[in-house]
Parts: sequence; C-alpha cells; structure tokens
Amino acid sequence: MKINTLLKKLLLLAALFFIPILTFAQKPAKIEKEFKRMAKVMAEKYEWLSFDVCRQNFRNDTLNWDIKYSVVLHYDKENPVIYVKYKDSYEDNWSKEFLLTKHKSEMIEHNNKNIIVYKNKHVFWDFYHCFSTMDDLYNYFSHIGYFLYPTQSKIKSKNCIPGLVVGKEVIDIDGHSYSKYHTMNPWTTAEFKILYDRTHTFIDNTTGLIDSVYCFTTSRLWNDTVFTEAPEYVDIYGNRFRNYYKIDNYNFDSKQHIFDSVFDLTDVRYNDYSRYDEKTFYQYRPYSQNKTTNDDLLDYPLVNLQGDTTSIREQEGWILLQFWTTGCGPCINHLKEYAHEIDSLGYRIIEKEGIKILAIEHKSDNLELIAKRAELTNSKDIMYSGKGIGATINLPALGYYYLVSPNKKIVYETGNLGNYSEIINKLKMEN
Repeated sequence: MKINTLLKKLLLLAALFFIPILTFAQKPAKIEKEFKRMAKVMAEKYEWLSFDVCRQNFRNDTLNWDIKYSVVLHYDKENPVIYVKYKDSYEDNWSKEFLLTKHKSEMIEHNNKNIIVYKNKHVFWDFYHCFSTMDDLYNYFSHIGYFLYPTQSKIKSKNCIPGLVVGKEVIDIDGHSYSKYHTMNPWTTAEFKILYDRTHTFIDNTTGLIDSVYCFTTSRLWNDTVFTEAPEYVDIYGNRFRNYYKIDNYNFDSKQHIFDSVFDLTDVRYNDYSRYDEKTFYQYRPYSQNKTTNDDLLDYPLVNLQGDTTSIREQEGWILLQFWTTGCGPCINHLKEYAHEIDSLGYRIIEKEGIKILAIEHKSDNLELIAKRAELTNSKDIMYSGKGIGATINLPALGYYYLVSPNKKIVYETGNLGNYSEIINKLKMEN
C-alpha cells in the first residue's frame, strides 16, 4: 500500500515537471513575443486604462451566473496599481473593491448597509498577491490576456499570469477583423488527470484592444500536440463549464479619484452605510457575525422542486438552513454525505435529532439544474431555490449553515458541520 502511494506521488511530481517542459518546447516563440510586445506598446502608449468586463459562466449550455467587473490600470513605474470592482449580479446589495499594488493588496466589501475594510494584506505563500483568496478574481486575471502583462511584471503578481500563447489566426466576424490568440495552462488533478485550461482571446485589429475572451477546459492531450483541440473536459456530474468575458467601455483618462476614494470613508457614497469594520486578513472568515434573523429572511420565498412556494417563517420546530450553490464542490459533497447516511442508516442523522433541513440554493432559480443535483444526492425532499436570499443574512461563504430555533432565532452558525457533534450539543443546550 505504501509503495503504491509513493509511486502515485512520484508520478504526480513527474507530471508536474514534464507538462510545463513539453508545453514550453512546443509553444510558438514568435507569437509569444508578439503578445508581449503588444503589452509593452499598451503600457508605453497609455498611462491609464480603464474598462468594464462582464463574465458569464455557463454550465453546459445554461447560463450559471454572471459577474460584473470595473477595472482601472495605472502603468506607473514607481507605483503601479490595479483597481477592480467586483459585482455579483445575483446579489443586489453586495460588492467588493480591490486595490492591488507592488507591496500589498487591500479590499473593501459592501454588504447591505455595512462595509468591511481589509487593509495591508501582505505576502504569504511567497506570492505578492494570492488571488485564490479573492473568489474568482483569480480566474479573471488568469484569462483576461495581455492587459496585465506590463502591470503584473511591475507588481510581480505571480498568480495572475495569463496562459502560454500557442497559436494565432486572423478571422472575420460580421465584416470586422479580429486576431484570435489561443493560450493554455496545463494542470494535474488529485486523480492524476491531465487537464488544460484553454483560452481564446479576440483582439479588435482596428483598435488593438481586447473585444472578448472565451475559455474552457480540455483533457487527453498525451498523444496530441498543443495545437490540437482536445475534447472538452466533463466532470463527474457530466458537466462542461465555460467562461465568456465581454470587454467594453474603454477609457484612457486619469482615474486617480477612484483610487483616492475607495478607502476614504468620508466619501459621499458611504453616507448610507451604518456599520464599519476593519480587518487585516481575509482568507479565513468563519462567521458572518449576524446572529439575528429579520423579516426579510423569514419571509423570503423558497421554491421547492414542484414549484410550490414557502418560507422559513412557515416552518415549525428546529430548522437547519443549509445554504449551497450548484457550483460549490464542498456543498455538493456534504449533500452526498446525507445520501450516504440514508443508504447506510436509513435516515439523515440531523433529522433523527429533530432538525428539519432546508437546503437552499441561494444563487440560482434554475429548478431543472437544482433537480439534477437533488437526484444525484438523494435530496429532493429538502431542496429549495432561494435566489438572492444570501444578501438578507450577510452570508460569508457559498456554503454555510444556520441553526434556527423554534422561536426563529439563530443559535448556531458554521461553515462546516463536521461530525454534527457541535450542532447536536447546541440543540441539547437550548432544549
């Protein structure tokens, strides 16, 4: 057993070293040089560059969600700055703003009428900025293309390097000429599957600016060259995920006033905010610090798979609010744990303790998609759609749990139920 484990580790190490070498050996150096030259021209031509991005995430052919970004790049040699405002279209009262500089990253989060400021977040894991702690900003920076080349080289943000350029073609779309650059990033999964994040960047040949970006994941390139399109990767649930970015509203005027106002809480745009908290680290935020229910939460419409509407207020007894989304892997895994309990014990442990489960998909109202997850995890009887409900409770994560007492008070919250011992002990204490 130990030999097999050691062999797997050695194979993984070999794959991690071999794939980048293979890719570098086959990438067209001329196209890569052209791509970087365009970035240099952009930085020399413009001191300021701002634009808007709409990112659409598709699961198979269904729009999963879309996210809006507003971006400002300042190509200053002494103090380069990237500003990004991040807005989830499904959360009306929630957004984030980032300032990324050579020495630190800072963030301000708008949540209903509260603001949380995370300042002076410094180096860890030997990266200047680890975008993996910033939700899907990492994906955004990985795919957006050459705009970030000059700024990232000055900021030294190792985790936002776009993919390797492996191909280019000039195409005509509706009588307009575009250069289509094909980039890719190889990676290895825990199951030793070799996958490639592939990105097609469309550049308007008239303006020289990015028009759109399309990215997806492929697999099985062992016997192909990097120029060959491999089959799109299908996950264990039979899904294919794609991201499409549309870039527009370009502007080259100075946006210094945006940088100056982000953390100036005396700015008029913050007048309506009721609470201000300042923190120094964002990666682990285990609790929402919202211990009270409100009428908006209790009366929020929840739709079951039959299309019937109910609410938390209408439920009796102890309730576990389990907030999840179809794109959250750990959320799905916990729903699978319920299925395992039913298969092995004949019941869900939490329900055996007298707690009713409401598994609420808080990002989507696509009942067909939710039903597929419910069928996969044997959870049709507890499944509900409550798109947008997260904004009423200041959810700190995609997957989260609240234990609500019979008198509709939140008495416990967590991001991980574990073996249920804490929630069961809390129930016994309250009773």
